[in-house]
Amino acid sequence: MPKKVVSYEFIEGTNPYISDFNENYTVSKRFNAPPDFDQATIDAVLAAVGASERTEPAVCSDNGFGDLRYLEFTRLSGNTFSLALPNKNNLLTAAAAVKAIVDPLNSGNNPVACIALVGEYFSNLNDLFGVSYDGTTFATSHKAPATALKQNFASGVISYEADAATTVGLAVTHSIRSITEKADNEFAAQLGTTPAGCIGDFLTVLNCGNGRRNPRAHRRAELAFATKADPTDTAEVAQSETIELPIAGSGALDILACLNSAAALDAVYCLGYRGESYKRVDRLL
Repeated sequence: MPKKVVSYEFIEGTNPYISDFNENYTVSKRFNAPPDFDQATIDAVLAAVGASERTEPAVCSDNGFGDLRYLEFTRLSGNTFSLALPNKNNLLTAAAAVKAIVDPLNSGNNPVACIALVGEYFSNLNDLFGVSYDGTTFATSHKAPATALKQNFASGVISYEADAATTVGLAVTHSIRSITEKADNEFAAQLGTTPAGCIGDFLTVLNCGNGRRNPRAHRRAELAFATKADPTDTAEVAQSETIELPIAGSGALDILACLNSAAALDAVYCLGYRGESYKRVDRLL
């Protein structure tokens, strides 16, 4: 039996999609319903995430909007289906509600086994945050020689507020790898107090789940800077360097403060944002 594809929507002013930084949007998505989902099941799982099926085509294209956050459900058979999550504050409630609807299907032989959160992604927020490149450049953080591709980074453990609550709440420790560690590099002065506002202080604690084994990928601003090996050299062609700036707080005000600070930095010509992802939301239910 083939999958049934339906369109669903979130409507600003009624049941909007709410970004991590509290912007409300009207957006529509397509849902590839598994073969064993009848119309009643489709309606129920859409309602569980706060969506409604639409019968008319979308008025405005969402192609340039960005990628919405969504929940990915993996069933015991290995098959998956995904649903956009319009409000991250309802993450666990929505995940549990969809699982409760799906698990009894087929006499309970193909329940939901795993649930993952995939964070939203906006590659270009220049218009929203007023980024206007001022023509300045900063010294590259690439290791010597300046043409080397490898960058210097600061790394450590921070106090991080998760989107998906653990058994002890939202506060977790999280390893990050970001920004240059060279004290004499101009990026350190360029970022000023922004790392403290976005990242917070590094902690002198032990941490597990580092690197690729960590099921949580932290939220972050993505900054593209104009750089030169010698910023005073007017003949040198500016290069592009991207820095990830982790954001410790999960609240919209925390995220807005970090993104607004980042947008105001000199030599920034592009500002993006990536929300938190977490592979094992099912373990928090």
